[in-house]
Amino acid sequence: MDENEIKPFLLYMDPTNKGYVDFNEFSTKVRWGMTVNDEMGIQTVIPFTAPSSQHHKETYKILPFIKERVADLRRPYYPPESNKS
Repeated sequence: MDENEIKPFLLYMDPTNKGYVDFNEFSTKVRWGMTVNDEMGIQTVIPFTAPSSQHHKETYKILPFIKERVADLRRPYYPPESNKS
């Protein structure tokens, strides 16, 4: 959360400005999925700790980029190629 989000969040959580919220108030305002779903309820963060066909498809799209980056990182550690005739 950045500086610009803190004040609106506190006003949302504690609109009467008591300085605290109890668990019941907290749990009615903060609910499961708020950080991974957008306003329309569409999942914006794909979990990768469990098998997910959506995560697999997203990773498959960038696989060539990943392979190239890994090769770039490894390249300096390989011995120079010599021209053998």
